[in-house]
Amino acid sequence: MKAKLLLTVSALLPLVGCGGGGVGPTEDNLLPINGKITLKEDFQGKLTVRDDNTVVDLNGHTIHGPSWGLFSNDPLDTCINVLADNVVIKNGKLGACLTGINIAGRFQRGKDTVTATNLWKTQGDAAAIEYMESFSGKGSDGTIITDMQITPITHAVYIQPYVSDTTIQNSSINKGRIGIYVDSGVQRTLINKVTFKDIGWGKYVSSLRKIVSRPVGEGREAIAIDGAMNTTITNSTFTHTNLASVTAYRNCMENKNSPSAYPRLTGASGISIMNNTFNNEVTGVWLGSRQQRDLSKWVCGNTPEAGGYFMDHATGANITANTFNNTDVAVEIADDDNTVIDNTLNGALVLITPKADDTYPTGVTAQGQD
Repeated sequence: MKAKLLLTVSALLPLVGCGGGGVGPTEDNLLPINGKITLKEDFQGKLTVRDDNTVVDLNGHTIHGPSWGLFSNDPLDTCINVLADNVVIKNGKLGACLTGINIAGRFQRGKDTVTATNLWKTQGDAAAIEYMESFSGKGSDGTIITDMQITPITHAVYIQPYVSDTTIQNSSINKGRIGIYVDSGVQRTLINKVTFKDIGWGKYVSSLRKIVSRPVGEGREAIAIDGAMNTTITNSTFTHTNLASVTAYRNCMENKNSPSAYPRLTGASGISIMNNTFNNEVTGVWLGSRQQRDLSKWVCGNTPEAGGYFMDHATGANITANTFNNTDVAVEIADDDNTVIDNTLNGALVLITPKADDTYPTGVTAQGQD
């Protein structure tokens, strides 16, 4: 039987279940000993990790989201919420969560986002960048996710802005709208030996409380690198993704009037994609994936190049020693200073496509380009 609970994990204090009228944990099923939490049964609820250096060992068990079977309207319906540094999450399954694991950081939406936007409007890019980068290395850094199986509704793992040094390894992600979202200002993310399958084909509509299917090319990606720096993806496998296995881009500050919106002033950079396998994909890797996309309906805060088209940025990528099987486009390059070499294409194309201003990328080294 699954216990229902809402947990705040502490390495120092006993755990107490609360909320929802469910059954809370006891010392028989969750034992916080020397900073380690070990599950002894499946449960339904939300687990929040607040103490540094905590190890969460699911011990082969499954956590279901707070609204498992109900489809919540709450976009923060998360199985595990990480608010601390050097947290390890391992050895189990996450199912039926809107977001499987949220690595929260200290840059708060609706508070710090408003401050950043006001600085940008009154003092310009440099002041906003300095303020936002001050959050880097200030919280939820050094998370390790290992030996996990995640089947989310929206995101398997969401790395929030300005978080550093996340590792996701030896795990599988199946279905969901997006596998891993690496947000603006995030630094040094390692994704190693992760299997991605059937991602991007559905979108959860909260007003309808159901998942709506998306046609090919109109869904999302397995990994979204949204203005993050130094992301490494290696020894992983991607199969049957809707839009692309990996996209890298700069957000246009969409929904600019929302309190959660904030200036997007830096693009994705320093990406390393090596020794991966791509199977049955429309596109493997797409650098500058929003260059030629009409975003006029997205209510963007950045200045457009023309109409609804915005300059996108994804530079300094090194894509090498990957294998593409039954894939249409191995890599599409729509920004400067990217390298694509020594891959096994098996007939897949490497495309160099124009930017939003209709110029072509420069400083590109690419095999088999068209």
